[in-house]
Amino acid sequence: MRTRCTIVLGFIFFSLICWQGESIAQRKYGDFKREASLQSASPVFIQQGFSMKLWMSNDGQFGYPYPQGVGIYLEYPNGSGIEHLWTTNLKIGAIVDDSASQDSPKRYIAVTQTGNGHIGRSETTPIDTTFVQQITGIDSGALSENDLISTCTDTVGRPDYWYHRPLGIKIIQRSLAWQRKIIEPILPIEYTIVNIGKNTLRDVAISFYLDADVGPINSTSYYYNNYAGYLDSLRMLYFHNPIDEGSTPVGL
Repeated sequence: MRTRCTIVLGFIFFSLICWQGESIAQRKYGDFKREASLQSASPVFIQQGFSMKLWMSNDGQFGYPYPQGVGIYLEYPNGSGIEHLWTTNLKIGAIVDDSASQDSPKRYIAVTQTGNGHIGRSETTPIDTTFVQQITGIDSGALSENDLISTCTDTVGRPDYWYHRPLGIKIIQRSLAWQRKIIEPILPIEYTIVNIGKNTLRDVAISFYLDADVGPINSTSYYYNNYAGYLDSLRMLYFHNPIDEGSTPVGL
């Protein structure tokens, strides 16, 4: 008999902090606008998890475009060859209010996304050169057996996204994983979003883009056998492949 289980890619927790004035990041890096020292920053990719392995980058992307040829974007169980993800990324939108400005005050809508898996670029830039790792029992403040923390910003001028109007935010991402205390395939991801700009952000909206490909990678057309659904009781979007043997659903 075939066994099915639900994989939860992450419970998403948000702390939205919108204020004006100088932040720690501004004191460390100055005004991010067109910051030359960050414009050439490249994302760093790392694998998170134990029984379930997820590729992610420190500019906020998950799945593609991880380094080609190194594995599967989201594999469960580890070593099974069963894929669950093509790409997913965070999208943040708001009405930017610069009415305090003396120079043509106005309001406008702006959106920032941490990646676009179909073209392999992000509107955010990593602030730090790598992930910060914390482990319970070893590091003070750790929440899991493998906390991975990264910080990125949308306020760096990027040649590949010259048309992007930034919100003026910093995004702190913390992913959690357990090997012993929690054996279920769950990867919680926590976000803290900070307004580091001079404008007020109003009516902030947050969403996720998810393109899940579920199935064994030795099947050349497994991603065509997927369907999507929604579980009201868990408030979870999920994808599944009911045709290819060994496939298990993934949820967000």
